[in-house]
Amino acid sequence: HHHYHHGLQSDALSDLLAVTLTSSPLPEDSFHSPSSIGPKAPARPPSAVKECEKNGTWRHHAESGKPYSNYTMCTGNIDQMLDEEELKHSLPLYIFIAGYCVSIIMVLLSLVIFFAFRQLRCERITVHKNLFVSYILTGVTWILYYVLVALDGDVLFDNPVWCRVLHVLAHYCTASNFAWMFCEGLYLHVIMAQAFRTGKTLIRVLLLVGWVGPLILTIIYACVRELCSPNDV
Repeated sequence: HHHYHHGLQSDALSDLLAVTLTSSPLPEDSFHSPSSIGPKAPARPPSAVKECEKNGTWRHHAESGKPYSNYTMCTGNIDQMLDEEELKHSLPLYIFIAGYCVSIIMVLLSLVIFFAFRQLRCERITVHKNLFVSYILTGVTWILYYVLVALDGDVLFDNPVWCRVLHVLAHYCTASNFAWMFCEGLYLHVIMAQAFRTGKTLIRVLLLVGWVGPLILTIIYACVRELCSPNDV
């Protein structure tokens, strides 16, 4: 928004917002929206303000002595844009958190049933229990990561040690979750093929595959990330 006084004409000028002002007869007001903003950009305030003095020069700042541009009218629009960007970033995270919460509640109810009835205490249910525990651990760790890290820009910028540890832990739980899905299929295959004589031996093997295997892979992953980018695990 540019104020002009009668009888003078202001030359073209590019200000800090890359807004080019063409010469215009006075006392008309000249408005121009940067093309980079797109066709939806408003052609009227909020916009920057430059005042043309009677001698045809731009008004100077009282302290710095440099041409003065007033951007105070733009701050409200910028704040609104920042809020919209923050909402676009955080909304999917809140959806993930809600989904994990629902899953955790349902899986907890299933575990209560498994532990409550004695007749359900068998090798097959033991495999189910470990799978469900991996679901819970995965949900809890990712909820903690989203709440404590992903939704906090300061933590993402500082990248403290506890943040990196939580990140690695969440990936370990996720890997264990997929490993126990594999163990479910492996258990059914082994039972049908009768590759093992005793059920206890089979359960021990599945425990190694479901919990220790992902741990080894996660340690390798964390070491590689630490060596390649120590501040960005």
